[in-house]
Amino acid sequence: MVPALESRIALPLAIGMGISPEEALFIVLFGNSLAIPMAIAVVSALDRMLLGIEGGALKPISELYRKISFRAARKVSGNLERLGYLGLLAFVAIPLPGSGVWTGALAAQVLRLERRKMALALLGGQALAALLIFAAVKGLVHVFPI
Repeated sequence: MVPALESRIALPLAIGMGISPEEALFIVLFGNSLAIPMAIAVVSALDRMLLGIEGGALKPISELYRKISFRAARKVSGNLERLGYLGLLAFVAIPLPGSGVWTGALAAQVLRLERRKMALALLGGQALAALLIFAAVKGLVHVFPI
């Protein structure tokens, strides 16, 4: 699973490779669902490891992590304030690079959201994004048969 690409690239690519749209949707939903616990675990470990660094050789990496993670949190925080966990779901569901599961997990970690609810919001957002991409690709395949 490549962060920032997720179903946004995987679904059209699978269909372009000759997999039926419905099979591709199932494969992408399943594969992206497996990435959610991994994204949460990786982001949590990075958070613990890199935010504790004050100096030394890893300080530039720690500063880069802080910059990226706090930028992600700013992207999501407005939605969260208005909509709660549905805001995280909506953010992840936007089918644009940089708004998927990995960015959502990073923002949720920085904002210290409850893991179970975070995972459900990420799963729902990822599924909605895949369905939006599926609808768009299915419409294009119907208009421009492959």
